[in-house]
This record gives sequence, structure tokens and C-alpha cells, in this order.
Amino acid sequence: VLKNGKYTNYDVKNFIGNSNIWSIAEDKFGNYLIGTGNGLLIFDGNSFKRIVCSDKESQMNVVYDICVDHNGNVWLGTQLGIAKLINGAIEPFKDASIIKNFVYKIYEDKYGAFWFGTEDGLYKYEKNKVIHFTEKNGFTKQCVRNIVNDKNGDLWFGTNAGIFKYENGKFTNITEKIGGLTSEVLSITIDKENRLWSGLSNGIDEIYKINGNYTVRHYGIEDGFIGKGCGQNSILIDSKGKLLVGTANGL
Repeated sequence: VLKNGKYTNYDVKNFIGNSNIWSIAEDKFGNYLIGTGNGLLIFDGNSFKRIVCSDKESQMNVVYDICVDHNGNVWLGTQLGIAKLINGAIEPFKDASIIKNFVYKIYEDKYGAFWFGTEDGLYKYEKNKVIHFTEKNGFTKQCVRNIVNDKNGDLWFGTNAGIFKYENGKFTNITEKIGGLTSEVLSITIDKENRLWSGLSNGIDEIYKINGNYTVRHYGIEDGFIGKGCGQNSILIDSKGKLLVGTANGL
């Protein structure tokens, strides 16, 4: 944690369990929620509290993503589907029939609908109904790791089959449309200029439009990119417009 110019490091002794961290979010009370390989950690700035399922051996204790919705409810993407934090406990989400596999990303859109990026593709949950998007919808059944929105309100998805854009109720495979790009996308983010940055196994792609056509610039080792590849959900544009990329070889 960086505070007032000073770093404080916390390790497995502080965490009371597994130190593998997959996600971090902030709840409505200002607590930090930390998804780990062994449950959810709640850090109030002074101490950690670990929360697990009633079944301590459950794969639902592996928390890949955390979403705090507009009402302050905490949703968890786990190795065994969707869960929610209810009365201080991790409980399976039973309101709809969500597939019980790895859930890497949870996103709430401006209409209050939830989008789930999973190992088995993309799901949307709205008004107690679930839609599984596949090739029939112009999407893919392959793994979905990232979901972001741009300044126009359109959604972008990072998948094992490339980058997809959801605009006016229609999916477009941007990777396929441009051609010649790496299809396995590990991380995506969008900057203030509406340019998309894609973290790949061999560097970073910057994707933007000129005169209505997509243009790509690739950044690799020759451009000073130190990592062999970008980590999952490990790319960020900070408040000053700087691009931060987490890799196996550092930041």
C-alpha cells in the first residue's frame, strides 16, 4: 500500500492464508476487498479479515474478480461461478442459472445489467434472465477475461478469440476485422482519447480510428517493453494518462 509517499508491504502472515491476489476493489464503507486463492480478504486500513465459504475446500474460495454494484452489493467471480458477499459470508448466486465454471470478470452496465466473462464465454444477467452469447449472436464461446466500456457507452471484450465490440446491440470482432493481430487478449483498457490498449502475450497493441478505419500500433521488446507478456487484468491508465502494464518480469 502506498500512502503519503511511503510503502507498506503485507505478506501471507498478514493475510491469514493464501497470498495469491487476483483482484482488488473498494466497498461502500471504504474497505479494500481483495480476491485471493483462498477466499476474500477485507482490509479496513489496519487489519485483515478473511472470509471463505462454509465449505473451506470449495473452488468458490478462489476469487478472480470483485464487483461492487450501484447499491453497494458485492459480487464475486470465482472458480466455481458467481457468488455474493451476504451477511459477511461468501454465498453462491442462485437467482439465475449461471454456468459453474471460472468467472474472470463481472461488469455492471449503465442499465443495471450484469455481464460475466467466463471460461465458457459471455453471459448477461438482467431482470432475472440469463443470456449466453455464442457464435449465433456474432460472439465466441471462448474464454472472456476483460470487459470495459468506452466514452460512447459501448462495451469491449477481451477474449481468447480477439477483441469484440458491442455497439447498438451487435457484436463485431475487431481483431478479425483488422487482421494480423494476436487473438489471445489478456488485458484491455481505454484511455481518455477513446483509444483501446490491448495486453497480449507478445506486447501491447494500441487500437484507434482514423477516418473511420481502425489503425494499430504494436509495442514489443524493441520499443522497451520488458515483459514477455502482459498479465491478466493487469493494464491501467492512471489519472495522469500514464499506461501501466503488469508483466511476468515486473511493471
